[in-house]
Amino acid sequence: MVAAIKRVLVVDDEAIVRESYKLALTDAGYAVDTVASGREAIQACHEERYDVMLADIRMPDMDGVEVARVISREFPDVRVVLITGYPSAETQEQASRIGVMDYLQKPLRPDRLSEATASALNRPRIRVPLVASAQQTEPTVKETAPMSTMQAAFPGMVPVAKKDVSAVTAALLLASSPLIGFLYYLLFPFVAVGVAIGVVVSEIAKSLRGE
Repeated sequence: MVAAIKRVLVVDDEAIVRESYKLALTDAGYAVDTVASGREAIQACHEERYDVMLADIRMPDMDGVEVARVISREFPDVRVVLITGYPSAETQEQASRIGVMDYLQKPLRPDRLSEATASALNRPRIRVPLVASAQQTEPTVKETAPMSTMQAAFPGMVPVAKKDVSAVTAALLLASSPLIGFLYYLLFPFVAVGVAIGVVVSEIAKSLRGE
């Protein structure tokens, strides 16, 4: 029985990289398709069944980690390998958490690329069932993080709603309005006298200048 040819999807925004990977993997016996963006990769997985996806991390529309997260959730049988020219412990940890099979550093020799693809195919797919829920709750966590930090530091603190602040401000203004009116009544004569003196002085100065 002849083994089925494995299908590989290469995702990279640089055409020369896509073509070099395709050439190396085709020579190694794989059927290879290439796309230039993360969104195209997701669309391709909807249209075709792939065994392995090789994705660059730095791409303009969606980075490779986000693409891997979506693929892990929607196409759990696709084994994902991430490739980067800018490796970091943070992205490597993120990749590990979402079930990425391998994390490779550019530049890659053809034999290293085919070895990583074969290794991904030989390893069991890592299921990460909570990826979707974790991703959906992430924005909410970010939005509430400052308040959560403050409440942790001051457990007795109760957040004040905007409408409560407006009500307090209105009450203070209402209570202080008689005092403001009284002060205006007391100070108005002095203000008027000052204005009159200023006008007289100005006229005298003009007459002295012969205007």
